[in-house]
Amino acid sequence: MDESTVCNWDAHSCQSLLGYGKAVHEGSGCICAYCDLGKAGQDFDMWRQLSVDHVVPTNCIGANDWTIKFPKMSKPAIKKLHAEINKINLVTACNFCNSMTSRMKIGNREAILPKSGYSDAEDIKHPAVQEMLQRLGEQVNDLKEEKRKYVQERLRILELAYAKEVKPKP
Repeated sequence: MDESTVCNWDAHSCQSLLGYGKAVHEGSGCICAYCDLGKAGQDFDMWRQLSVDHVVPTNCIGANDWTIKFPKMSKPAIKKLHAEINKINLVTACNFCNSMTSRMKIGNREAILPKSGYSDAEDIKHPAVQEMLQRLGEQVNDLKEEKRKYVQERLRILELAYAKEVKPKP
């Protein structure tokens, strides 16, 4: 039996660590984008806490059906666009931060992808597509900072509660 397979379970089925998340974590140095978990060093217990966060929720990108928005784009071009969006929008987040920010109200953000205007775009080099990717990058940077502040404030409050209610007394 292969060492990576235990009880008929393959470690690579853990997609957020060894599947789609692996490249995201490698790009971040395995450091949480919101609380910096992993900055002091990595071990197995820290690494297994990593997940992948869509900084801008996918429903805000407005791309539920790419083939309708980009009728002239081939499937390979749409796949490439999706990969470009993921490069911009996916970050490493520890499970705590991903959970905290999933509850965060992000306000009324304009949809990244307008309802129309892309019908003649055949590939991601189209000026309107490049503009959309640039807007996404700007919104990701802004929202990442908002999420970072949101998490930091909650961690401060949680640390006070830990010191008062949980930390062993000397």
